[in-house]
Amino acid sequence: MNNTPTLLLAKKKIDLNINHVVTELDKLNDDEYQIIIDHLSQLRKERRTKKEKNSEKKIDKPSVCPHCGETEFTLAGKQSGKQRFRCTSCGKKIFNEKKSFSVWYNSKYSSDVWKQFITYELQHLSLRESSSLLGISLSTLFVWRHKVLTSLDKYYESSNRFRGYVQIDEAFFPFSTKGNKNACRNLKKGYDSFYESDYKNLRASKKLHKRGKDSSTRGLSREKVCCPTALTMLHASATSRVTNFGKPSSNDIEYAFKDKISGDVVLLSDGEKSTNYFAMENEIPIIQIKRGMKHSEIQNVNSLHSKMKTNFKRYRSVNTKHLDNYQVLAIFEQLHKNTSAGEKAEILFQILKDVKDPLTYEGLSNKRYPEFVYENILDENTKKAGSPNSTKENCSNYDYLPF
Repeated sequence: MNNTPTLLLAKKKIDLNINHVVTELDKLNDDEYQIIIDHLSQLRKERRTKKEKNSEKKIDKPSVCPHCGETEFTLAGKQSGKQRFRCTSCGKKIFNEKKSFSVWYNSKYSSDVWKQFITYELQHLSLRESSSLLGISLSTLFVWRHKVLTSLDKYYESSNRFRGYVQIDEAFFPFSTKGNKNACRNLKKGYDSFYESDYKNLRASKKLHKRGKDSSTRGLSREKVCCPTALTMLHASATSRVTNFGKPSSNDIEYAFKDKISGDVVLLSDGEKSTNYFAMENEIPIIQIKRGMKHSEIQNVNSLHSKMKTNFKRYRSVNTKHLDNYQVLAIFEQLHKNTSAGEKAEILFQILKDVKDPLTYEGLSNKRYPEFVYENILDENTKKAGSPNSTKENCSNYDYLPF
């Protein structure tokens, strides 16, 4: 069937409509003409934003074939979830060379919405307040928060290298299973197995403490997790990791600062013995501030710890499995404390534009507590049961811990 006459009629009708619009525009006065121009500019801006959003979702093809130099490719299926491409010249199959994306890659919301959410996070708005302002569900924003914080943590982990005078101290926070009071209710649909609440399995006291604020014993105890922290005197680099229960050993300090403290470094620390042992084992010069001496030499790292504790109060405690994420936000704010709020948001936005392996929903839902938590429970069960076999049975449900 020939559709040529129909197409010609349609084209003629479009031409007549355009001519009619042009004729009507000539009749407008200056004010009306300006309204039309403003409206068209707004439409053009919206179309451009939509086009940029759609282009980010498009499949990124390799720029050049590493075998023959060809620049044209066709799709060749997927392998292990990764898109493959076939070179049109030599026929070889290759993968996309791009390995990093923006945090909002494949999100149905534009980068402008993400930037606004980042601004709210730096202003310490609650997720309920952000949800109300953005019109996005609370659970979605919880995932967004951890996508942002996990990506920021990866950025600092890959770029942090300490030089000069480095202040080291430890902060202690109550072990918390916030958000998991009723584990059975928090299970995803489709899971029939029953999982006890995390606090019953993982807390030393086996009691539900309100938001992780209370402990069965006063002062420093094994119911608190240790976070060794390092900060340069010039506020150029900082890091803090969750390492263990109670006081840290030299191995815990080593774990927190491995591959970061080397070269021309002088450590400034309080009288903690484990830090001194760590410095001796790695042949790093150290200046220890003894009891009774002024602590001004480590006041910057103490200020960072105060910032962390202030933030955690706003969040009404933090689940221990997410503690590293929330610490890195305090580190970001400390390193840019002399920067305005708008500049902070822009700096963080630029960092999140190019991230290797951004966190996924599945990655967050299957996130585990730090390994020392499970090792501690295994040790306790071994002492009680007196048999390694019974310990494995008791810990069989730890493979899945919903957030």
